[in-house]
Amino acid sequence: MLHAFPIILLSALLALTACSEGGGAAGPSTSADGAVRPSVPGPTDDDDLDDASAAPSRSLDAGSLIDAAITQKPIDRPDGGASKSRNESFETALPIEPGSSRLQDVVHEKQSNFFTFEAASVGFYEFKTESSDFSPDVVLKVYDASRTLIAQNDNGSLFPGDEVDARLVLRLPKPGRYFVEVSDPYTPARYFNSELSLLFYHLDARELVPGAVGVSHAGSTVAEARFSIDETSGYSFVTLVGALEPSGVDEFSFTGLENQALIGHLLPSGMQGNGSSATTAQVRVLNTDRRLLGVLDGQHGEAQIFPPVTTGTHTVTVAAPPTVGDNGFYAVDLVMLPDNPREQAETANAQLSGAEALMFDGPGRRRALFLSDVPDADVDYYRLDAAKGESIVVSCEGQSAGSGVRDLKVELRDEADQVLSVAVESPAHEHDLDRWVVTTPGVYYVRLSSVLVSAAQEAEPWVRCVVLVR
Repeated sequence: MLHAFPIILLSALLALTACSEGGGAAGPSTSADGAVRPSVPGPTDDDDLDDASAAPSRSLDAGSLIDAAITQKPIDRPDGGASKSRNESFETALPIEPGSSRLQDVVHEKQSNFFTFEAASVGFYEFKTESSDFSPDVVLKVYDASRTLIAQNDNGSLFPGDEVDARLVLRLPKPGRYFVEVSDPYTPARYFNSELSLLFYHLDARELVPGAVGVSHAGSTVAEARFSIDETSGYSFVTLVGALEPSGVDEFSFTGLENQALIGHLLPSGMQGNGSSATTAQVRVLNTDRRLLGVLDGQHGEAQIFPPVTTGTHTVTVAAPPTVGDNGFYAVDLVMLPDNPREQAETANAQLSGAEALMFDGPGRRRALFLSDVPDADVDYYRLDAAKGESIVVSCEGQSAGSGVRDLKVELRDEADQVLSVAVESPAHEHDLDRWVVTTPGVYYVRLSSVLVSAAQEAEPWVRCVVLVR
């Protein structure tokens, strides 16, 4: 499922983000006044999902084609370009230098292209391809000199609307030769029979040396997480990297902004991920008072964390397990973007008569997002209007996004306070109410409640929700 955060509700974000496996990236939502609204966890409609079996929908842009032709020469095709590009094996891999970009066209189904580079030293590297009208959905793989697969990834966007398709951040354990494979497993064969069968991508490679833009390395003391600004969206982003020492803990500090969501994504380890020989034990976010805002446990398969932040100094800690293997490292993507509107009626909305009205945006399909505090034994009601024939969808995240909330229950109720639909969140997954089709027009209510485990180290009990009416 894709997730939207006025943000977008986040779950697969990247969540806070995010891409579906084999699908395109979810872009940021835009309000009627043109303002970009980031999104925190939430579902999208079926028609928002890319259909991998369908031919890509593309609009020809002459400026893009001219720029591509001027800036870099496409790979030559044998036999007039009828079926293959020339670097489709390890033996014919084309060189790519860190700090450079390679333009590659895609001319047939299931195409794979190979590139090779020399790593001068042990260090962190990033490889990525862009997402554009003319780029396919690709998979990135990295091999060592013996052609053994060490890492791979199908996704890579840092934030909603990020123009990145696939991306790998990995630590190469030794100097020497490596290979990068970029494959297109999703574009159907019939697309290449079209008169407009134009597909290409750029493979970008860079070494993530200390001081590189958008990257912060762990240090012997608390390191600064140096956020960069994306000029298009205005979002702040940084990737934290570091080698894992057995049972060690790295700390990064950053200055928060008012009413912001911090989207944290722990890149997966192992050969099917970034190649790390160890899974990061925990990622924790603390506020200026060292109160725990959110936590994820990589050992239990958790990968994303979306705590609210505000002004003042905050801390991100990254903890290692007791055993880290021969190349234990981590990469954590962080993004700051405007958060969902906060709960306004904490006391009054404990009962149906004091329900807080939801603010919707967008014509036709309407969407409302909100951030609620749901401590132990708390109840929060939110109110919305729906017409006959419309459907209501609700999706919320708490514990699955790093909150201290436990057993979060979300209910859709009618004007008589009768339960129409109910769902309870599991530790690892957000929960969605079944789509409710309205037969009686009127006022409906979203009710939140939870059980919070009382413990000194428990994270703050925040919950993000998105409500769709269409």
